[in-house]
Amino acid sequence: MSDIPLPSVSLLTSCVVLLICVFMSALVYPLRFPSQRVIQYTEPQPSGVADPNAEVAVNIRIEGRAATIFEGTIRTTGKTVTTTDGTRVTGRADGTNGNEYPFPVPTCTSALADAATGQDGRPVWGGTYHIGFDDFFIQRIGEETAGRGEFWQLALNFRRANLGGGQMRIRTGDSVLWALIKSGSRGSAPLKLKGPRSIRANTAFTVTVTDGETHGAVEGATVGGRPTDRNGQVKITSGQSGETHRLQADYQNRYVRSNVLMVAVTA
Repeated sequence: MSDIPLPSVSLLTSCVVLLICVFMSALVYPLRFPSQRVIQYTEPQPSGVADPNAEVAVNIRIEGRAATIFEGTIRTTGKTVTTTDGTRVTGRADGTNGNEYPFPVPTCTSALADAATGQDGRPVWGGTYHIGFDDFFIQRIGEETAGRGEFWQLALNFRRANLGGGQMRIRTGDSVLWALIKSGSRGSAPLKLKGPRSIRANTAFTVTVTDGETHGAVEGATVGGRPTDRNGQVKITSGQSGETHRLQADYQNRYVRSNVLMVAVTA
């Protein structure tokens, strides 16, 4: 049996040196596969991504016990806000409340703060900031303060909120409603009033009242002093040219008053 030649010492030494060089290179230049992408925190946002806290325009309506306190279009962004009733309570209203959003967004409470400034005939607002809930508890808007067994209910697009106002994100075209109501298991659903925006003089027209959440017809609500039928409808006589009807549906102790419908009478 023939002897098998052994590797020379110089060959073994070269292999060891090569392995050491490969190992040191791996430490200095980590191996990356083609599918890997290293993302730095300083990487800028891709162009074309919209600012989540860009200014929005929404309709905000505030309903007191017996009448509408305020209704109008408000422009707002998410931010830290301060009550205007003299208490000077400051807190966040930018969607990061309770970690609902990881970035600031416009909210129902920021819209309230921009509406109830106490300036130019606008109402004031007040409340406390609850650290545990990380949000405002609204107590007063205008001259009306929630008493025993009452609270300020929030609804977004006619649906009652399941989050605090500082957590509820709003977008352009949304409808925000704050209403002072009696406490209950879930509060009261808002009414929604629909009808024509203009009508010819001395003619009858029909308006419809629905539950803002279920969209079902509401019988027994009143519009212009007249009750709605089983289809949630009532007929109104237009009157003379140049007049404007300001209509609102109400159903005391069961629903929150509806939006206002303005109907212009033409010739």
